[in-house]
Amino acid sequence: MILDTDVIIDYLKRKPDPAASRLFDRIGERKVIAYTTPITAFELYRGARLAPEPDKKMLEVKAILTAVSCLRFDEVAANEASEISVTLERRGEVIEVRDLFIGAVARTSRLPLLTRNIEHFKRIPGLDLVTPSDLLRRAR
Repeated sequence: MILDTDVIIDYLKRKPDPAASRLFDRIGERKVIAYTTPITAFELYRGARLAPEPDKKMLEVKAILTAVSCLRFDEVAANEASEISVTLERRGEVIEVRDLFIGAVARTSRLPLLTRNIEHFKRIPGLDLVTPSDLLRRAR
C-alpha cells in the first residue's frame, strides 16, 4: 500500500496516534509492505524544515523514508494525473494538485492508498482507499 502524508504525520507527532504506531510496528516487522510518494516526501521535508526543531524532525523524516520505499512520479503518473485532472474539471470538481499527484501514483501502481483524508481522494475514479483503522481491523 501507499502511505499518504497524514498517516505518516500521525506517527511523527509528539504523541503518535495509536493506529499509526501499530501500523509502523507492522511495517518494521515486515508484516506490512508500505510505499510512499515523492509528493509525500516533499510534504514531510517541508514540514520538518518549518518545525521548531528542524534538525530533529529531518532525522525522523529520513528514518521514515528509509523504512518505506518511495515510488516514482514519472511520465506514466503525469499522464494519469492529467487524465484525472481533466475528468474532475469537466465535473466541476477541484482537487489540490499534490493530492492529484499522489492519487495518480497510487492508481498507476495499482496499490491502495492508506489515508484518513478519504474526502480528498474519493473523487478520483478507480482509486482504492483504505483508512488506518480499516487496515488494522483487517489485519487482526
